[in-house]
Amino acid sequence: ESLGYTDYSIQKFFESASKEDWYQNTLFVITGDHTQKSDNPQYQDDLGHYRVPVILYHPSLSQKQWPAHDTNRPIQHADIMPTVLDTLDIPQDKLSKVGSSAFSNPHDAFVVNRTPEGYWYLSSHLIKMDLNHKIKDHADENEKLRMKAYMQYYVNGIIENKLFK
Repeated sequence: ESLGYTDYSIQKFFESASKEDWYQNTLFVITGDHTQKSDNPQYQDDLGHYRVPVILYHPSLSQKQWPAHDTNRPIQHADIMPTVLDTLDIPQDKLSKVGSSAFSNPHDAFVVNRTPEGYWYLSSHLIKMDLNHKIKDHADENEKLRMKAYMQYYVNGIIENKLFK
């Protein structure tokens, strides 16, 4: 029922918005902040509990005009701002090491998440770290170091209010 209502609401929004002057020049970003309850096994694991759609829609762009991208590439909410800037071809200084465009190299893609049990890092595979900073998985040493470095950068950036320029 919630998906049906969401679909109906988005349809009504776009019917109304499409009549506005700004519609053809607007990039719409549609996402969720959490998943819904589901019996689908795809949503019953560590990743599934946090899997939400990120949809970009620009009425004046045809499907062929979008930058090349891998729809299986993992992205996170921190990637939305760089992706929007990239989509609109707006030059960007490196504002932060948090987030990258969904249209950039998929081999560099990673997602980090904080859960009640600790943290997880998804790049080539899932790595979990508990609240005592002990990595539970048999991960490549470089990936372990990358995860720890990212966590240190992020946590210190939040504490010192220096995450973004």
